Amino acid sequence: MRSLMINNQILELANLCNGELINYNQEKENFDSICIDTRKMNRNSVFIPLIGKNFDGHDFVDEAFSKGALAAIVKKDFKGKNKNLIKVKDTLEALQIIAFSNRCNWNGVCVGITGSAGKTTVKELCHHIVSTTYSSHKNFGNFNNHIGLPITLIDLNESHKYLIAEIGMNQPGEIKFLSNFLQPEISIITEIGLAHAENFNSLEDIAYEKSAIIRHLTTNNTSILDIDSSWYSFLKKQTQSKILSVSLNNNGSINGLYNGYDKLKVEGYNYQLPIPGRFMAKNVLKSIALGKFLGIDNDKINEGISSYKPLKYRWEKKVINKVTWINDAYNANPLSMNSSIEAFSKIKSKRKCVVIGTMHELGKFTQSEHIKLFKYVDSFDFDMWIVIGNWDIDIFDFKKGKCFKNIETASEFLNDWTNPDDYIFIKASRSEKFEEFLNN
Repeated sequence: MRSLMINNQILELANLCNGELINYNQEKENFDSICIDTRKMNRNSVFIPLIGKNFDGHDFVDEAFSKGALAAIVKKDFKGKNKNLIKVKDTLEALQIIAFSNRCNWNGVCVGITGSAGKTTVKELCHHIVSTTYSSHKNFGNFNNHIGLPITLIDLNESHKYLIAEIGMNQPGEIKFLSNFLQPEISIITEIGLAHAENFNSLEDIAYEKSAIIRHLTTNNTSILDIDSSWYSFLKKQTQSKILSVSLNNNGSINGLYNGYDKLKVEGYNYQLPIPGRFMAKNVLKSIALGKFLGIDNDKINEGISSYKPLKYRWEKKVINKVTWINDAYNANPLSMNSSIEAFSKIKSKRKCVVIGTMHELGKFTQSEHIKLFKYVDSFDFDMWIVIGNWDIDIFDFKKGKCFKNIETASEFLNDWTNPDDYIFIKASRSEKFEEFLNN
């Protein structure tokens, strides 16, 4: 079944990509979909092999055709003899061209989301809320970069009334580049902080980069911003769009009354937070603001929030030997660390332990931001907190925390320390593989 909104003839696809069509097979002219992964290949698809640091998708071209691919877009020096090969300078660029064309032919409304922390949560919440009333498409997981976003745009079809998409970055210029692809009519900026900071000189530079998602908006478009944020005035100056402001301090167009734990009241309607904490209250409030802006009623908004479930490694709860583990180790930066630790502090239990690991991609801010983090977690009345890594032990002289070199030695300590009904919270950058705690 065809879902793309571009011309589905191989000849036209070659022209769109500025490619050279080799071994043209007129009997197999009309394709149905685009695919970059042979494990997800459908018949009558066009396969686009991408090239990474440790792989080359061209190694799977024959497999793609054996699984029913109708054509493949390949690099110019590819030596294959298959039918319907479209040779291009860069296969990723071809993917992006096709995605942009599909987006331009789509007539729905796009909601773009970015920020240093909270963007995936807000994206998921918005999608769940919008889906209660309209047909909504989103990028799956964190498909928010120069590859993931084009894949999301290629999957757009005429049945979708809304697209809810997050975009991320790790170097200057990426948000502008991705915003040009996405072309949102509504933009949401979540919290701004030191995430992917190694390629930026200051927090101000990061804020400017994030603001690219609202800079291109016109007076007919809308930005949803937190008026309580220290960056609100700066962001407001970056856009010509209308501003829909939100606030937990009764300063905004849409205000939320947070009860300090897991409840939020907005315009007299009570909402249950998926996860306790002020940070989640802010995320939910932005999502509610979008729902109200789109005319979705309170009951449907509540239904959407209630149906939301955190993604893998994002506040995943698992009980092992009567000890509850909360795995929030999808990724970590100073902002998300502080918000998650604050949320964990709200949980009611007999004893609580926090286990934190290294926050990567902080560049020159690495040492100072980790010391701030250690002081922050130490300020709570946790029964135990642990950090994993090669840190100077003198850093912990005035704190209650313990430092272990690796997960294995920390796990041995925790096996002796824990009692039934304890709660343990774990968070670190993804590359630290903190899920191994649950296997020890």
